[in-house]
Amino acid sequence: MPRAYTHRLLLTPFLFVAVTALAQRADNADSKGVIRLTNNSVEDFHASWSPDGKWILFDSGESRKHQVYIVRPDGTDMKCLTSEGSPNDHPRWISSDRIVYESELHGKKEDIFSMRADGSDKKLIYQSDATDGAAFASPDGKKIVFLSNSTGNWELYTMAADGKNVKQLSFNAGNDWSQRWAPDSKSVVFASEVDNKWRIVRVSPDDGTLTPIAVEGNNTGPSLSPDGKQIAFCSDRDGQVEVYVMNSDGSNVRQLAHTDKEEFDLFWSHDSSKLMFVSGYENDSELYVVTMADGKLNRLTDNTVRDTNPSWSPDGSRISFVSDRDGNLEIYVMEAKL
Repeated sequence: MPRAYTHRLLLTPFLFVAVTALAQRADNADSKGVIRLTNNSVEDFHASWSPDGKWILFDSGESRKHQVYIVRPDGTDMKCLTSEGSPNDHPRWISSDRIVYESELHGKKEDIFSMRADGSDKKLIYQSDATDGAAFASPDGKKIVFLSNSTGNWELYTMAADGKNVKQLSFNAGNDWSQRWAPDSKSVVFASEVDNKWRIVRVSPDDGTLTPIAVEGNNTGPSLSPDGKQIAFCSDRDGQVEVYVMNSDGSNVRQLAHTDKEEFDLFWSHDSSKLMFVSGYENDSELYVVTMADGKLNRLTDNTVRDTNPSWSPDGSRISFVSDRDGNLEIYVMEAKL
């Protein structure tokens, strides 16, 4: 399974561990209002806010030993939700009460599970002879789109949130990934490899219709605005991987941001007025926000470490992110003063 979708279109390994993570309280915020939520000697990653904004979900651990955790945005009430002795990672929210994640509980390959937000009611919802994962729930919580390499390369599949009605969505000689749901839950956009080039494609899970919407250069990391009107993506069409935006039908493509490094990891504000992204490389990356109305670029971090995996709180007031500024990857939260 791809551990994360990057501007380089690389697959990276999966991870786990049973961690005794210590939280930093909100009163320990630094002078810029940044709160460190985790404090341990292993890697914390894949942080995301619950739809109600009350929890931050993440996985934590050493290589091949990650487990799933939740923590309050102020660093309190940290809980380990998985402890079966097998790697469990890549958690994402189905709703404020249910989580989908990947686990090697039944062997040395990833299957797809779900559980309640308190760690109870764990269920295997999809298993095959291949590796399955990268599961994303539709905004209405009724469906899940995921990846499987059962055909020999990565293809998209969809199923009901309970694992029923599995359907293959893409049929491609190359790899397909970096999938995201449209806000209305009626279509999925993803990056598709065709003749060694990457394009952005839209697919309808209901009828399987595939529509290429960005084909010039290499394009990946699509992110749909919450109002459904625009798609941001990363492209090297002008020589360097940078952020572009287009209308949801693929028209009116324009470059949105330009920094001195490659750009990736896109995340819209919930009112669709701003786009957050990462610029840099694996060991030195920064967080930026660009305002859609005027193109104003606001740099959120400025250091020589790795700041990545940004996520806006549902009310838009705070931003969670991952950073190794204190020696290893930890979860942080900052005020969204933009």
